[in-house]
Amino acid sequence: NVLVQIPTPPECTLHVVSVDGTYNFNREDCALEWEIALIDSRKASGSFSFRLKGQATSVQQVFPIGVAFEMQASVLGVGVGDVVLLQSGETVGERECEKRVLVKSERFVIENN
Repeated sequence: NVLVQIPTPPECTLHVVSVDGTYNFNREDCALEWEIALIDSRKASGSFSFRLKGQATSVQQVFPIGVAFEMQASVLGVGVGDVVLLQSGETVGERECEKRVLVKSERFVIENN
């Protein structure tokens, strides 16, 4: 699940040329949200081509762009087997611990075609 949030200038109009996934244009919040449900080895990328029209619409007005995503597992398949307390050797149950998978992007490209 990938969500890209793009700020938009106030009182602009949106013309979508093409989109992989779905989008929502919220005029009240001046935001364009693009969602891609699944990215995997068969579908490793997506594109969203659109035009914004209105008074004083410039490229600088669509930044900063926010990107959020969820993953079911780590990229390399590394996981946590057990959590064991050092002093007692007791295994801690899953309900008592929280596991987070963090991924950092080395490259993020925005093209202005």
